[in-house]
Amino acid sequence: TLQTNPLPTSREGIYAQLHLAATLLQTDATLASPDQIMNLLLTADQQAQQLNDTPAQTYILGYQAQVYRQMQQGAKAQALTERALHQAQVLEAPAMIYQWAEQLGQLRRDQGDRSGAIVAYTKAVNALSTLRGDLIASSEDAQFTFRDTVEPVYRELVKLLLQGEAGQPVEPVNLTQARLLIEDLQLAELQDYFQDACVQANPIVADEVDPTAAVIYPILLDDRLDVIVSVAGQPVHHHSTPIAAEQVEQTAYQLLETLTTALGSGQASTTQQLQQVYDWILDPVEAALEQQSIETLVFVADGVLRTLPFTALHDGDQYLVEQYNVVLSPGLNLLDPQPLQRQDLRMLAGGISESRPGFPPLPFVTDELQQITTQVSEHQVLFNQDLTQANLAESLATAPASVVHLATHGTFGTSAEETFILTWDGKLNIKDLGSLLQSRDRSSNIPIELLVFSACRTAAGDSRAVLGIAGMAIRSGVRSALAGLWPLDDRATAVFMEHFYEALAQPEVTKAEAFRQAQLALMQDSRFRTPYYWSPFVMMGNWL
Repeated sequence: TLQTNPLPTSREGIYAQLHLAATLLQTDATLASPDQIMNLLLTADQQAQQLNDTPAQTYILGYQAQVYRQMQQGAKAQALTERALHQAQVLEAPAMIYQWAEQLGQLRRDQGDRSGAIVAYTKAVNALSTLRGDLIASSEDAQFTFRDTVEPVYRELVKLLLQGEAGQPVEPVNLTQARLLIEDLQLAELQDYFQDACVQANPIVADEVDPTAAVIYPILLDDRLDVIVSVAGQPVHHHSTPIAAEQVEQTAYQLLETLTTALGSGQASTTQQLQQVYDWILDPVEAALEQQSIETLVFVADGVLRTLPFTALHDGDQYLVEQYNVVLSPGLNLLDPQPLQRQDLRMLAGGISESRPGFPPLPFVTDELQQITTQVSEHQVLFNQDLTQANLAESLATAPASVVHLATHGTFGTSAEETFILTWDGKLNIKDLGSLLQSRDRSSNIPIELLVFSACRTAAGDSRAVLGIAGMAIRSGVRSALAGLWPLDDRATAVFMEHFYEALAQPEVTKAEAFRQAQLALMQDSRFRTPYYWSPFVMMGNWL
């Protein structure tokens, strides 16, 4: 049991006691009884009063509330938390506001007060939004761990908003707020990935960008999968499937395991699993999408769902790509929704076919670069020893290319540090590549419309890696990115890219339509029929 002697009255002493109380509240109850923790807090409170330390008194109120909560005294816990939150707001301290607002939200939710819980969680999210820039700019150890701290608050609020009162559909205002929260969560995760608050969002409405597009937000909550669908001129649609997050994750991992082998991805059991995911996400809106003459599905996917090839979802008769253009987006608010400027289609292509230390050769890169440069009349090529970091930097700065195509080894990992592309003279870190693209974006009036990584491997099944590809493009002013969800087959890639650029050169063909035509062409080629070959390609960002 706990043995403590009161420390002399000092700020250090008070915060040492508070730290101990917080630790005891989070650990095994056998270390200290609720009475012992309360006594510790009362001693700290007397000292905080003597020193007139309001922040310490605010923490004490919040921790006392936690003691009452452990003792199942919800009303007392709630009253103390409300006082702690009020004091935190008077102090204008977002780190405290978020903590006590989240605690109040939990208490109100447990009491069945859904609307009160929504108000409290909204305060917590607003405080976290204020904090985010400071967190990223501060030192590593001061940063909140994103997945443990920020993400759960957003998800709990989304869950409350999408619950609806018993048997009633969710109010439209709550659907809109939930959608904006998911957008904001994607932005927060991007900022966390790059440890950089510079990734900014501008709210846009999908229907104003493209009336033939439906934007689909599959949201993975702990006990269910919610889907929000937004279509021009229609009320926002929402449906929910009661299913444990673990089951969705398990299905996703099993799918990826079979899809990423050429033999496995053609099996009937794989088609069955692809149909299962289709049923969860799209089956309830299938008829509505057909009635609306929708051509493009834009998925703002969440968590593990980002790692799945949505083009390969199956409705029992056909793959999704056989019916629609399919693109991924890390969030509409992050897009620059401009159509492709055809008359200026110029390409900067880089590729390495020979082996480099630690990396095998990519023999089909030679064919790939020959094929794609015949489709785009104006092009510059940096091949093998010409693809150095200095040459790439110079070409990006001086060549007015709207398409940058990189056929070289690269890896997209869990963090920006683990993400790079290979140049002849070594690894080019994703942040450095981003900086090159960014400085080009600022100095040129020709935007980079499309950034293609044709030989890079993504850490299969890693949702952060997928986000990193899209994030790198957004962060550096690139409008769309094309990459692979798993290591791409060299030959299939060369064929895919030839078809893609052939379609892209046609007037009136959008990036999403060219992408779809290339996937269908691979699917119809007897060598590349199974999803292993054609489905890992993903188009991210602007689809116009």
